[in-house]
Amino acid sequence: MITAAHCKRSNGTERAWFFTRDEAEAFAVDPANVNYHGDVAHLCARCDLWHLSRPEWLEPPLTPTDAQLLEDMGIAAPAKFADFKCKVCGSPMRKGICYLIMPDGSTRCETPCGPELTR
Repeated sequence: MITAAHCKRSNGTERAWFFTRDEAEAFAVDPANVNYHGDVAHLCARCDLWHLSRPEWLEPPLTPTDAQLLEDMGIAAPAKFADFKCKVCGSPMRKGICYLIMPDGSTRCETPCGPELTR
């Protein structure tokens, strides 16, 4: 399905888009292309077309729950902040993982967490 409105960058300009992965990958290696070298092709869930993006932009962010799972498996995880936990799920906040400070001064995970996810 192709939508009339294509995805836009944060500055409002339209992103480069392609009908196939092959088209996107060919554009990425074209010497005339000066902006997308090193980018990878990915199918956009929003517009169902192919875009080119930096690989690091496509990595999902690490959440406190992910970090705890890594730690439980014996894999190094970002350090915990002492006595600094999510008000909703109780996960400890960790260095390098985004969190929110609410107007009441409490902290919570940046990504949805807590009992509403288990329903």
